[in-house]
Amino acid sequence: MHIGRSAAGAALVTRSACLGLILSLLSPLSCNRVGAEEGQTKKIASDRILIAKAVAKPVASISWQREFKRTLEIARTGRKWVLIDVYTDTCYWCKRLDAEVYALPQIAGFVNKSFVCMKANAEKGDGVEIAKKYGVEGYPCTLILDPSGKEKGRIFGYVNAGQFPHELVKILQRGT
Repeated sequence: MHIGRSAAGAALVTRSACLGLILSLLSPLSCNRVGAEEGQTKKIASDRILIAKAVAKPVASISWQREFKRTLEIARTGRKWVLIDVYTDTCYWCKRLDAEVYALPQIAGFVNKSFVCMKANAEKGDGVEIAKKYGVEGYPCTLILDPSGKEKGRIFGYVNAGQFPHELVKILQRGT
């Protein structure tokens, strides 16, 4: 995948590159690699198509929630997964994740389509409880939860914009 650099040095992922990544995940071979049964293969392919459509229509920014209880309520009502960005104010890699990944319209479209997103400062408010409850000890940490709050998976540390959608897809494929 081609990742260009702007004058400011921030990573930019083109819409077509991001879409190419997602479409490559749609191949029947990739479904077979996860060892899915026939019914599960159809579900995985269906999920991948939804993700590909979201990437194809970027939006301006991620709709971040700040309260855990409200985030879960919205996820249950909207039948979506929960993505929680657990960070601290002084974390260098957290700031890079915000600037180089979450700030991209392609990523925003991708996550807004399938997730209710929450920012959780591990040193303040609901973030303290979330970090403790899910055993988060390093930052940034991206938690993926089902609408009931059960952890589906996590991404440890910084992941670049080209890899981020792929990591989310891998987490969502587990146990489907």
